[in-house]
Amino acid sequence: MEQLSHAVCEIRRYPGKCLTHKHSFGQLLFALEGRMMIDTGPQFLELEEDQCYYLPPHCVHTFEAKDRHQFLVVDVPLRFLQSNHQQVQADHHGRLISLDERLRSLRFLLLDESGRGASSSGPLDDLVHYLSKAILTQPKYRSIEYIHAHFNEPITIEQLAAVEHYHPAYYQQWFKKITGKNPSEYIRELRLNEAERLLRETAWSVTDIACHVGYSHPASFIRAFVRHRGVTPHVFRQNI
Repeated sequence: MEQLSHAVCEIRRYPGKCLTHKHSFGQLLFALEGRMMIDTGPQFLELEEDQCYYLPPHCVHTFEAKDRHQFLVVDVPLRFLQSNHQQVQADHHGRLISLDERLRSLRFLLLDESGRGASSSGPLDDLVHYLSKAILTQPKYRSIEYIHAHFNEPITIEQLAAVEHYHPAYYQQWFKKITGKNPSEYIRELRLNEAERLLRETAWSVTDIACHVGYSHPASFIRAFVRHRGVTPHVFRQNI
């Protein structure tokens, strides 16, 4: 399998048929025009304009470009990724990234470099190294961000899996690898941590706090709090 010594940055078009392969280097795909279907097994999505997709090394993927299209493709040498192994090991099936202002600026620089050819390998390597580190060492998982924004509302595994474009069964395995907890444990911990804060900082009743953090019945909240802290909410507040 081909090994890369330097980063490669090109604008590419693909034949309008399904292709399946893998490569020994990482790859960043920026949709400039049109769409691309990407299937890595547990993850299936369509990459659209103003999005980026990271494909890790050795990830078998099937893809098909849709309609009129062009993509900015960055092949990332393995040596750029090895130092970030601990941070990215859970991303072995890829990651969809929405472009913020900083990433749009980096994409613009990559587009400029794509027209310079092999002679710009030094500056391009520096740019791709920076980009890969920025993306991969500060992971932002959209379903986890969703949980933090909506933890006091009903949330299903199907909802969370859809946010990450994963099948629900795989999503639970992926989530535990990322956080060390299953989704229900993670949500429960967020709710009870917020309940602790409210018990410390407000005079709200236990019933009001239970409702605010997402429990329909105060009794369910009290049982969960006792398992979490070993005391009832009333006793916890008295001991502050």
